[in-house]
Amino acid sequence: MLPSLVALTMQDLLAGGLFSLAALEDAAPVALQVPATSSGWKAWNRFRTLCDHHVRLCCALELTVDKTSEKELERWLAEPVRCVILSPSTFLLNRSGYPVLPKKAKALLEQLFRRQVQVIIAEPQSVEQNEGLLPRLSYIARLFQALPPLSQAERFAYSHMDTLQAPLQPLADNLESETYELFETDPVKYAKYQEAVFIFLTERKQEGRPMPFCVMVLGAGRGPLVEAALKAAERAEVEVDLYAVEKNPNAVQALRHRKRRDGWSSVQVVPGDMRSWDAPKKADVIISELLGSFGDNELSPECLDGAC
Repeated sequence: MLPSLVALTMQDLLAGGLFSLAALEDAAPVALQVPATSSGWKAWNRFRTLCDHHVRLCCALELTVDKTSEKELERWLAEPVRCVILSPSTFLLNRSGYPVLPKKAKALLEQLFRRQVQVIIAEPQSVEQNEGLLPRLSYIARLFQALPPLSQAERFAYSHMDTLQAPLQPLADNLESETYELFETDPVKYAKYQEAVFIFLTERKQEGRPMPFCVMVLGAGRGPLVEAALKAAERAEVEVDLYAVEKNPNAVQALRHRKRRDGWSSVQVVPGDMRSWDAPKKADVIISELLGSFGDNELSPECLDGAC
């Protein structure tokens, strides 16, 4: 069950005069009812800007899609929508005479289901067969039950959806093992790293550069980037000398264990700070994820700059 909401419409606000931000502090979330149109989004955006983007302010989205484009509807996915209001006019009757949603409205609602919205169905005036409230309720229930299962990437990201994350600071702090474990369960990132390294090594090989290529993994953690680089080298059928540089003593032990267990004969584990390490030779490629998973949330570009 969602928490109780205080519902307001634009007409309520105009009739009631100024809206007090202080009233939001100890109140339930306040949902502003707005139509899912371009003008509705502009009104919502003006109001939430006047409220300084207050965390208790959210949307009760009235799904009207008559002349609204798919792009205009999709931007509601980035808004704090807590409720979706389906009026009788939102539904159409199919060939069998049962109420259904238009294609655009159906697509938006299915995506909003993933964000745990509450659906409010306005009762129609008509009580004729197939046009009352019950067929609409059954239709929405079937839509929800027919949602496809989450993909591996979606399951990984689901617990972090729309949640602010504190920046990591691996330069100041030695990360805990569970933090590394969370990184390593990302089903997309390391596959993309492997593909990028494979393309690089393949191009070097085609250029006739002498092997082995020198690969340096800076901030190696417990070794997922090392593993990705070694797999890429195996796919490209090239020889590499790989240096895994890591300052966290606990992660260094994990790297040494993997080197013995997995037979990483071409890997040299380097314990220490990448900024002060005296590398034995120039790298062909430097691999790192110290910029974090979103832009620069690990706050460490100065580490890479020092290493370069």
